[in-house]
Amino acid sequence: MPKETAKFKRLARSLRLVPILLPAILCAEGMQKQADSDQIRETEQEKRLVEHIEVLSGGSDDLSRGMEFLTVAEAEGAETEWLNQDRGMNAEPQTTPGSLVCVPIFVAENCDSCAAVEQELIPQLKQRFGDALKVRCYSIEDPKNYDLLLYLEQQFSYLEGSIPVAFVGKEVLRGRKEITENLGRLVEKYLTKGGCDFPVAIGTTGKEKQEQHKDVYIAYFYGPGCRRCDRVNYMLNRLQHSYPNLRIRRFNCELKENMKLNEALCELFHVPEQERLIVPSIFVGDVHLAKEELTDGNIRELIEKYKDKGTMCPWAPTNTVLAKAERGIIQRFRMFGPFAVITAGLIDGINPCAFATLIFFLSYLTLVGRKGKDLVFAALGFTTAVFIVYFLIGLGMFRFIHSLRIFSLLSRVIYLIAAVLAFVLGTLSLYDFRMAKKGDYSKVKLQLPSFLKNRIHQTIREKSRSSKITLAAFATGGVVSFLELECTGQVYLPTICFVVGVSELKTNAIFYLALYNLMFILPLLAIFLLAYFGTTSERIALVMKKRFAAIKIITALFFFSLGFFLVSLLL
Repeated sequence: MPKETAKFKRLARSLRLVPILLPAILCAEGMQKQADSDQIRETEQEKRLVEHIEVLSGGSDDLSRGMEFLTVAEAEGAETEWLNQDRGMNAEPQTTPGSLVCVPIFVAENCDSCAAVEQELIPQLKQRFGDALKVRCYSIEDPKNYDLLLYLEQQFSYLEGSIPVAFVGKEVLRGRKEITENLGRLVEKYLTKGGCDFPVAIGTTGKEKQEQHKDVYIAYFYGPGCRRCDRVNYMLNRLQHSYPNLRIRRFNCELKENMKLNEALCELFHVPEQERLIVPSIFVGDVHLAKEELTDGNIRELIEKYKDKGTMCPWAPTNTVLAKAERGIIQRFRMFGPFAVITAGLIDGINPCAFATLIFFLSYLTLVGRKGKDLVFAALGFTTAVFIVYFLIGLGMFRFIHSLRIFSLLSRVIYLIAAVLAFVLGTLSLYDFRMAKKGDYSKVKLQLPSFLKNRIHQTIREKSRSSKITLAAFATGGVVSFLELECTGQVYLPTICFVVGVSELKTNAIFYLALYNLMFILPLLAIFLLAYFGTTSERIALVMKKRFAAIKIITALFFFSLGFFLVSLLL
């Protein structure tokens, strides 16, 4: 065997390219049959391999250029394309046996589009492609998965957008529609190319980000059952995924120790007294944000501001600072006067959700023919429950029950049902307005059919009593009170609740608590009086009959406004 041939044989074998290149060389030169002996075949193949390397080297004596090309081809996986060109193949090759396409899909909880992709599309594709398709779903609720998504978005030059999102080879599919329409096609495409693996994992990406920026501490104060607090909490979770250097600690502001910490931080941050002990609120760096100020943009701006220099940890004050904060709360209570407490109770008592519940309740009673004392019992039951529940919560009772997550879920369900009902009633009121303008009162929709009225009247006469109505109203008022506690957005009630635990001021605190709650239910009693006299006064009834069309359009506007308000609480 010639010396040069032996040299190139060793070189080619070292690169492990002989099994890949020899079939292509044989095909390119029209060699269709095997040699009679293994030695002759090996010699001929080695000669042709040398010739191809010489061609790649441009005819020069230095064959390193040709070997360099083969090395790069092997490293980048380009050998298939080069060999196809050598064979003169232009058509797309058939699926490579044993090829595998790996697809990561990022999803979120409570996402209907994500559920459709996971439960409908993926099973269909698995049935179609079998073991050739491997799909992994990553929930972005997990911080590691969210970091992985951010990393891939950066690598693929893809701006943050829809969920779900899928990565296939070098392509990105966003949203249910795009994934449903294109995922199957891309799987086929990459199977014909030999498949594709999952993208490179995060590795040390998160650590690198953390090393680049210093820790930013956020003290977050919330109240159990507070819908706005739930929204802020979700927002902070998302931001914590985006900023690994973010350190968040959450404080339940119903607990006495946390109230003292909130007061201490408010004093340190020079927060006005009327804005203290309010939830939701955060403290970061030297900035305090509360309620409507807590937007994603505002918080991100603060994180960007402090990420290079960091912030001090705000939740480790000394006992001296906490004792001073407690004295500050007590001093503020001593400055309260009856007039201030009365005003605060009246303002907080203007509660649209409680109004809506009472109005719906009284409207039902009026619709089925209940008047007079039945309305009185219903209103007394409802408002008494509101007073008792708020008073007991102020004394520190029901705190555990109110902190249960079921109340947050229950509030969303009730508001959703009430919003739908409000929109339905608003639409029917508009229809009744049109019929009234035409003078066709027989087609008015917002009333019960005659047969149903008669049946209800019969049921009321036989089975229903005022005591049952009172009990139902009492239960309704109690549930609404639990759900709406966070609507008390002023400093007075939290301060009174704190001082209730101070022995020397307990009597005064209980008196102010009772006064506050009494004022709180006065707006509800006013709503009841309007409803009562509107159904019992003949003069008012006559005016309502003459102004039927105007009343219907006003009612429609009221219900639509109420519906939009309830929807805003769910967002």
